[in-house]
Amino acid sequence: MHFYLVQIAQRLDWFDYGVASISRTGAFVACAAVACWIFAGSSRKWVFWLSLLASGTFVYFLIQTQSRGAMIGFAVGVALVFVGSGMNWTRWRVIAVGLAALLGCWYAHQIGFARRVEQMVMLQSSSANVRGDIYLSGIKMIADAPQGWGAGNAAQAYRQWYQPPGETESYLSLLNSHLNFLTEHGVLARLGYFCFWSFVLCACMPLRKNIFAATALGVWVCFGLTACFSNVANFWVLWVIPVAALMMALIFHRKRLLAPRFWGSVIGGAVLCLGVLWGVSLLLPRAVAVKKIGANIYVGGTKEARALLLQPDLRVLGSTYGQELRQAMRARDGAHTVLVAPRWKKEMEGIDSIVISGEFPVGVLRHGKRIVLLNAQPDDTDRLAEFLKGKDVLVVVGGMGDWRLKRFWEQWLKENENPQIRSMVIQHAADYIPEWPRFLFETEEAS
Repeated sequence: MHFYLVQIAQRLDWFDYGVASISRTGAFVACAAVACWIFAGSSRKWVFWLSLLASGTFVYFLIQTQSRGAMIGFAVGVALVFVGSGMNWTRWRVIAVGLAALLGCWYAHQIGFARRVEQMVMLQSSSANVRGDIYLSGIKMIADAPQGWGAGNAAQAYRQWYQPPGETESYLSLLNSHLNFLTEHGVLARLGYFCFWSFVLCACMPLRKNIFAATALGVWVCFGLTACFSNVANFWVLWVIPVAALMMALIFHRKRLLAPRFWGSVIGGAVLCLGVLWGVSLLLPRAVAVKKIGANIYVGGTKEARALLLQPDLRVLGSTYGQELRQAMRARDGAHTVLVAPRWKKEMEGIDSIVISGEFPVGVLRHGKRIVLLNAQPDDTDRLAEFLKGKDVLVVVGGMGDWRLKRFWEQWLKENENPQIRSMVIQHAADYIPEWPRFLFETEEAS
């Protein structure tokens, strides 16, 4: 029996999600450790010691997760409870809490958690430094895409358009629940999100010393801070304790909900937060400007887009084609704007150069003066010559790729001799064309 109890106590993956569950476990335990103090305001003195014991037990679990974000959330949350609760702090209670804190620090040092916190503070932690880069990029993504990057697309957008070139790590999210939501959704959803958090904080704020309101505020602040360090808010179990705390606060502050000033504070706080975040997003420097308008992405700015990267095929351009494009543009000081579009639209008619990869509708060739075809496969070969007539065309084929595609272009070029149509076979390439941006910029310079 003792063996099984020890295994349960030392288990980090409480929610059966593997390594990713450590942050979720830490967030859940941190909120529970803060919530335990709701009983400490009882007139019965022994209840304080019960709260201290229960909270200390959860902190024991929390230290084992070694989740730094959850520990920060707990520390701030419990501090708010102590300040806003109005508890009677006798000498013995202060000594007990101080000893419990020292014991927790000692245990954290014994299992190496204190060292992880020290590395984070000294900026020597790779995971903390990565988060810093992702969070800064996430803030930039807010102003760069007023309509949002789309639900579930935040991590992929970061990888393509913001992750430093050469870094190939793939993430499922932006490692921050707040930024993940704000980047994926548009302005109205962002405003609604800030209204929600403004409502929660205003509803829980203890204007007078009150253990219930202070605990509710501490739980929500703890939950919000843990969501700043990991994407934990997408797991429903973590909402149980905060929602229960909010319901309790609403019961005690139900009269507050009838005051117009309360709702004015909620809306005003939300607008202010969104405005500040948007302003910071605009002010952050960008090596290469990125702007998302609808489904189109403008790389290098939003004016005078002369080159179009149409329907990017990941097999031809690579899964990190956005990184390659930004790196090439940065080397050329971002001379022109490149428009990346999933399909042709009427407003693109002023484009000079079009780069096409993989399968494509041959009708798009009627547009643009210069065409670059990278392992391109037209859907209608009979009209190909008609649409390429009078245009400057470069056909690039991988020598180790699909032999049928290579043979098609060889035969077609023989049958349609045209000095304006050039071809190139990259012998050591297959489907993926290495250094493909150079063909785009060679075409740009030729114009």
